[in-house]
Amino acid sequence: MSFRLRPFSFLGSYPTPDIEIGTDMFLRSGHTFFCCTKNRIVERYGSTGVDQPAFEIDNWTVQEVRFLASIYIGNGEGTSVRLYPLPIYRDLDIEAPDAVLEDGGLLRDLTGATATDDHFMFGNQGMQATRLDQYRTFDWDDRRLAQASTFWHAFDQDNALLVRGLHSLLKSEMLFSHFQFQDASLASAHIALDAAYSMVLRLMREAGKANPTSADAQAYLDDLWGVPRTGLRFFEDYYADRVRNFHTDSRYGAEPIPFFCIDDVLDLNSALKGVFYLLVTGDLHDETRHNRDEYLRHSGSLP
Repeated sequence: MSFRLRPFSFLGSYPTPDIEIGTDMFLRSGHTFFCCTKNRIVERYGSTGVDQPAFEIDNWTVQEVRFLASIYIGNGEGTSVRLYPLPIYRDLDIEAPDAVLEDGGLLRDLTGATATDDHFMFGNQGMQATRLDQYRTFDWDDRRLAQASTFWHAFDQDNALLVRGLHSLLKSEMLFSHFQFQDASLASAHIALDAAYSMVLRLMREAGKANPTSADAQAYLDDLWGVPRTGLRFFEDYYADRVRNFHTDSRYGAEPIPFFCIDDVLDLNSALKGVFYLLVTGDLHDETRHNRDEYLRHSGSLP
């Protein structure tokens, strides 16, 4: 079988324990954190090989998006987990991810290559850890593991909207690690928002709703959340920002540099975690359910 091994930069923040979900594993060895994900094997042009991304300047596979998103989304709506995979990788013919723990040479070969790979590691040489304590880590409990596992198993690798949305959300978190790219972080989050919106519209059409509107989409989401309908359009609080961000001259006027706040990224990404978890699993995060119940209780809708 084929697995892809990839190291993480210390710029991210990570769960404390090793994590194994399905065929994939998050692990640490020496001074580096890694993920090891099973490759999908496909046939193209008469030959069989590892499924590769369509975009030639990005080398995440769909399976990596699935696993990384499962950890990120499974953590809940907080910001403690922010994954930052490095672009260098190795495809290995091994039977299971445990093999990389049993053969330390596989890991050393990859970490050693970071110093000499001028293609994938161009501009990234200073982002790999030299000591394990350079990584920021956060507690990870059985509840988070259960949520990540539920998400991983429910993930549809052939759902292009889902993969596009989560890829953008994960990249948004990476960009947020760099102060000078936090505006780009919001743009990436807006792409994830658009993917979530398109997923809701598709679900409504499949349920028989012809030509659903943005207000219909928000009502559909309110029903899934189990809260009274707001009467708003889909994520209406973020609508104007998305338009201003994507259109240099919009109904809101032209702006040399649009003004946004850091909370615009944090709050949107947090909310989108809950939305994607709900759309994929049909359930709420434990944290989301608690917040929903508190909202209903304070509003008088829940005894």
